[in-house]
Amino acid sequence: LKDIDGALDSCTLINKHILKSIDVELKLAVAASKKAGKSVIVNCFLGEQIAPTSTELATPNNCIYKKSPDKKYHLQLESNSKQEFDTREEIYDVINEYFRAAQNDKEQGFSLPDMHIEYVTEENNFSSYTIFDTAGPDAAGTHHAYIAEKAIQKCDVAVFAIDYSKYLTTSEESYLHKIKEIFKGKKIMIISDD
Repeated sequence: LKDIDGALDSCTLINKHILKSIDVELKLAVAASKKAGKSVIVNCFLGEQIAPTSTELATPNNCIYKKSPDKKYHLQLESNSKQEFDTREEIYDVINEYFRAAQNDKEQGFSLPDMHIEYVTEENNFSSYTIFDTAGPDAAGTHHAYIAEKAIQKCDVAVFAIDYSKYLTTSEESYLHKIKEIFKGKKIMIISDD
């Protein structure tokens, strides 16, 4: 009988920890050099294409994705009012337009303020996570390195993407070492596109 009581106490404790972990927000940064596939990875996590992916448009900011509380898509840049969208296509088009505008805005260093995006999900495996799609730090003439580092410092886990079709460059290796310094004692996952 004592063993049964001990087992029940253990199960109760395990259940308590599981319920507590459901409410814990895990912050995950996806980092890499420009055009290495960060936004493709983010879209895989989200279960739909919200992050623009293109060979011509680099991510010009940190795009911070969270589960929507109300079955609507939402977009907010800094202190601007929150925009609401009914469909994934609508929010994708607006984000894409912001990216295109940043691509031509040399005065602002080809960058945008952080973009907060709430997406609709039917409970994918990442719905309790906050996902940071970071700017590639190596775009010439940009402030992207600072922008990306600021996001990475806030996160609990980093996913580092390497496009091995271009081989590991010196700048990628240097960036990975920098992330490892920021993440001392935290987790880093390396994903290669081979």
